[in-house]
Amino acid sequence: MSPVPDPADLDWWAGHLDGVPPVLDLPTDRPRPAVPDPGGAALDLELPAALSERVRAVAAAYRSTPFIVLLAGLQALLARLSATADIAVGVPVSGRDHPDTEGVVGCFLNTVVVRTDVGGDPTGRDLLARARESALGALAHAGTPFDRVVDRLRPERNLAATPLFQVMLNYISGVARPELPGLEASEIQLPELTTKFDLSWHVVDEGPGAPLRGGLAYRTDLFEPGTADKLTRWYVSLLDGLLADLDAPVGAVPLEPVTGPVVDGGPPPEPPAGAVHHLIERWVDETPGAPAVVGGDRALTYGELESAANRIAHWLLDAGVRADEPVGVLLEPGGPTWRARCSASRSRAAATCRWTRRTRRRGSPRCWRRPGCGPR
Repeated sequence: MSPVPDPADLDWWAGHLDGVPPVLDLPTDRPRPAVPDPGGAALDLELPAALSERVRAVAAAYRSTPFIVLLAGLQALLARLSATADIAVGVPVSGRDHPDTEGVVGCFLNTVVVRTDVGGDPTGRDLLARARESALGALAHAGTPFDRVVDRLRPERNLAATPLFQVMLNYISGVARPELPGLEASEIQLPELTTKFDLSWHVVDEGPGAPLRGGLAYRTDLFEPGTADKLTRWYVSLLDGLLADLDAPVGAVPLEPVTGPVVDGGPPPEPPAGAVHHLIERWVDETPGAPAVVGGDRALTYGELESAANRIAHWLLDAGVRADEPVGVLLEPGGPTWRARCSASRSRAAATCRWTRRTRRRGSPRCWRRPGCGPR
């Protein structure tokens, strides 16, 4: 890594990262704070032995390294989570490309940004080719210090997120116990108590025959432990499905393993006739205490759903809503959404729903709950 970057390398980075999204919109459990909490946590990641060998075999077949395969799988997952095709991932590099650095003690680490376009629902082969091309381009210009790249690009800066990328992948190959004369060295795993990035993945490759293992460090002000655990499961599942059929579209790979037949028991029954609110009325008469809606916030019985829908429907009618008139609904998925949809149906309006996440802080009012704007 040169302290004085080559102007040609800076020009390459300026073109490569031009227009990169300032923040990768991941599905966090909490809104992104204006000033991040440095707290972090981590959990283990281990690929099954068979999958680890498949990663190595596919990498060898494509004249690349397991890092490229792992990167392609991660970028596919991030694209699925963020609903965007422009995925930038930070990758640390050793910075010891020159032979004279081998005998020097010190930190030469640098960070490069691997930006890949995963749009167009590519097959596994196409995605691997794209990830390989992006990674080789970034690594060929790894001598440019990351801070100089940031200075050149001048991205939108704020304390809420790191510039240019928020997800890191660190691939560590051939880890061996250090041999020191007269000393015995052993590895000590220290707990992750802080993390700089939203998600920081690392994978250790100890060679053929050993499973690929590592971990995921995550920001605790954004993610719950259960969500981080789900992300590691989804990563392994997507990677397994991607490599199982490289000619299949990556978008068709399920994030959760399918343990049974997708369709069972013959053709599906015909849906019952009638409007949805009429069907709900029937269930209210038969089993008013049965659960009707189960969401992340709470569960609603048919009786509760009917009562709330009636109250909102009367408010809509009093407000002058006419038959088939669109009524906008901007809510998080859950019980409130179904109360609003059922009330619109009952008032013969047409509900137009838009799911929203992270658009408000906890406890802030929604439009139709403000005093004078709508019922609770």
